[in-house]
Amino acid sequence: MKKLLFKALNWIGEDSVREFINKDLTYPPNGKDLELAFIDDLGRKYFRYPKGLMPVCRMGAIQTYTGYLAVGLTPNLINNAFDDVEGYLAHGQTMKAGAVLESLKEFQRNAVNISAFLNIMAASYVREDEDANTQEQRIHAEKLEFLESKIEDTAFFFKQKEWRTLLERFRISTKDAEKLYRNYQAQKKAHSDRLEAITGTKFTKKSKQKDSSSKSS
Repeated sequence: MKKLLFKALNWIGEDSVREFINKDLTYPPNGKDLELAFIDDLGRKYFRYPKGLMPVCRMGAIQTYTGYLAVGLTPNLINNAFDDVEGYLAHGQTMKAGAVLESLKEFQRNAVNISAFLNIMAASYVREDEDANTQEQRIHAEKLEFLESKIEDTAFFFKQKEWRTLLERFRISTKDAEKLYRNYQAQKKAHSDRLEAITGTKFTKKSKQKDSSSKSS
């Protein structure tokens, strides 16, 4: 039966199958040339750009997140730490300012910024309800939240060529990526706890934005 199915698919041809799948698709605004990537748990379709069609705003966002991946930190971690240091120095509290920077270095030494990987993927996809020529931060945050919820679903990520390309680039297996993400979350909490001990207030109270929030994105 399987042989007959494969023969039938080969006879029909890949282009015909793709045309059948795509004929009833509703594409995002300005996205008629996009390719269907997957459908999320709420039934929303995600599309990818064919090679050479990604707009500059998306490429810029990916470049920004790649930079944060290289640094090993997220926009919020950096911005909040700088705000803390600036405030402490303004009040002559140099020891607290130094402790904040040391905690940030500790986080950087002990965590791989898997969150940046997911941000890169989120920027690469266009959801059915967003304009393909722009990037809306609210929708980006929702896409990021969905991808984070699937981090332990190896089968889902293995199907996504964007994820495979990222992992191959840094020589990370999908299984290792799950461990790295859990470690990233643990190190982020440890950093928050250290800052609470320094400042007496929860780090997370300063900003409820996702790690993807950044004035530069």
